[in-house]
Amino acid sequence: MHFAALAANPAQLRWGPLADVCASVQAFPPTPRRGPGLDPPAVRLEYSAGLEAYARRAWAAAPPDVVQLEFTSMAQYARLARATSALVVCTAHNVAFLAQVRRARQERNPRLRARRWLGALSLWAYELRALPQCDLVITLSDVDAAALRRWLPRLAVEYVPSGIDLAEWPVCRDPRAADEVLFVGNYLHPPNAEGALWLAREVWPLVR
Repeated sequence: MHFAALAANPAQLRWGPLADVCASVQAFPPTPRRGPGLDPPAVRLEYSAGLEAYARRAWAAAPPDVVQLEFTSMAQYARLARATSALVVCTAHNVAFLAQVRRARQERNPRLRARRWLGALSLWAYELRALPQCDLVITLSDVDAAALRRWLPRLAVEYVPSGIDLAEWPVCRDPRAADEVLFVGNYLHPPNAEGALWLAREVWPLVR
């Protein structure tokens, strides 16, 4: 397995055990697209000329059997992967246009609410254009799966719930951590930051 990712500072990454189980690990800085285009800002920010060049070289030298893409924003590379005749799978950690719709409905500021709706429309157009380039899309919620099946009835969609086996992670049951809560997430992803704030402001005072 060959692993490639985006990182602001690739030289500072520490791969740990991942480097031991992969044939290669690579990271490339984003080079956001500039100028006019159809892709929404969130997708443009995850474009990397270095990653695309690497994929072209690597896949031309040794065509892959499967290309796994994480997040729908990375489906912008699906057409390139599909050209190798590989099976292209995208894990939609969330369907971005649905997440943006939820944010728009909750936004109270009229200007921001209008901006959220425009963002949702842009993401909707992108995902309906990019995801059909994949052979399979995996969702982590049945709501997302239902939405994709509605809008893209010919797309193969599978719902796979996320979770871990606590028996394999005894640290989760450490009695010394009985009074602690761990909220794990990438806080560059707005719904994660909003969820953490909601937990701290609305839920935690009730628990305490």
